[in-house]
Amino acid sequence: MSSFVLNRHDVPITKVTVYPDCAEVQREWNGTEQLPEGVHGFSLTDLPGNIDVKSVRVSIKGGRSRILDIGIRQTESEIKEYQSQLKTLRKNEKTYSAKQAEVNEEVSGLNRQRAVWEKYLDLILKTDPGTLTAIPPVSESVTQNLSNFLLTYNEEDRKITEGLVERQRTLQKLDASLADNQAELAAWQEHHGLQT
Repeated sequence: MSSFVLNRHDVPITKVTVYPDCAEVQREWNGTEQLPEGVHGFSLTDLPGNIDVKSVRVSIKGGRSRILDIGIRQTESEIKEYQSQLKTLRKNEKTYSAKQAEVNEEVSGLNRQRAVWEKYLDLILKTDPGTLTAIPPVSESVTQNLSNFLLTYNEEDRKITEGLVERQRTLQKLDASLADNQAELAAWQEHHGLQT
């Protein structure tokens, strides 16, 4: 039996069909026309690491040739690549989750700030205007009259709102990144038979 080792670059792509969750790549090698009769083994190396080994198909066009057996195996370097990719995806997931928790804590802090300002505003609105001469200090360094307080309240409320909007956008991006990462992780596990 003679054996042939072909690199993927020796077997050109002849057709690509793209689907929503994958792509089908067809390659064609015409070297069998020059082979003498007999049993021959072929190896195709250097295929992309994310190939779905369950989807590989081999066929022969024309002639009296036939396929006796097909074997697909991953090399040690491919397995290491998969493990490295899996480790990276899991690390990304932890990073995204930690960042989400951090941003959620910032949102809670901003909401607490807003609640303090709203308590002061509520206190002022419930006070009899005839007896209102000074407002309790909002902080140790700030004592204000009613007009200044309302200006400060509006400015602080604007800052808090902007902070909440910014953090909401950050959370949306993190949610999308986490969802993408989880989908990629699930695809790697499915394609390579890996367990979580």
